[in-house]
Amino acid sequence: WLNVHGIHDVGLIKQIGLVFGLHPLVLEDILNTEQRPKLDEYSKYVFLETRHFYYEKETLSVSSEQISMVLGHHFLLTFQERSTGAFAPVRERLRAEHSPIRMLGVDYLAYSLLDSIVDKYFNVLEEMGDDSEALEDALLASPNITQLHSIHQLKRASIELRRVVWPLREVINHLTRNENGFFRAATIPYLRDVYDHTVNFIES
Repeated sequence: WLNVHGIHDVGLIKQIGLVFGLHPLVLEDILNTEQRPKLDEYSKYVFLETRHFYYEKETLSVSSEQISMVLGHHFLLTFQERSTGAFAPVRERLRAEHSPIRMLGVDYLAYSLLDSIVDKYFNVLEEMGDDSEALEDALLASPNITQLHSIHQLKRASIELRRVVWPLREVINHLTRNENGFFRAATIPYLRDVYDHTVNFIES
């Protein structure tokens, strides 16, 4: 697993692309940080884009960073805009000497990273829910124009989350079909579980 923090070094990204035989369009997508979640399949790897979200409690808004993944049969590349600790839970599991994740293959590692990203969405949603309940209480006590602004802020944040998770759901659904065989049969049920989580998130 090669994880790249920061994609400002175009020369380095191109060098990695040469070593792993990445298509020029893949490199272009990695460097363009405004992508929606998407999936492209090539003969020797699959390429997918997703986003990692953070909730800004002070402004009742969400911010995000793009995360790109390239999964081959024997390697995984991830590209992050900056070092954020997004994959810290997975790293901790990898450091444990007898952790199953160290023996279950690169496809299971890719699943684990996707799962950690989607889990974070629920953390963001929970924080938004707490602020929404507090806002509701404040509105019942003493409504004012500031609270109206806060309602709009939360609404924008929820729309942004939904806008990203909707296409991600389809990306993961396509991965579960495993048409090019990049995931072992034993990993597919775990991917289906992540798909179910995205459906639950959208409904929430």
